[in-house]
Amino acid sequence: MPAKSTPRPTRPETVKKGHKWCPRCGQVKVHDLFARNKASNDGLYSICKACEAVDRKAKADAKKGAAVEAAKLKRTRSRKAPTA
Repeated sequence: MPAKSTPRPTRPETVKKGHKWCPRCGQVKVHDLFARNKASNDGLYSICKACEAVDRKAKADAKKGAAVEAAKLKRTRSRKAPTA
């Protein structure tokens, strides 16, 4: 049986001018809390800076963990003596 996932936050019916809804945390925040993105219609990223920072840290930690595992694997392979 699949694990139950947490429900996604729902967008509020109305958002005040100068504010935007972050789908990651489900909060309505002022535009200053969103990074700029020229490609989007409103000129802002869809995810707030705080949520983006959490994602960036998680990705960096995962990358660092993968690099440590690769280094361990490389060390164990180099320590094996060649057989004749």
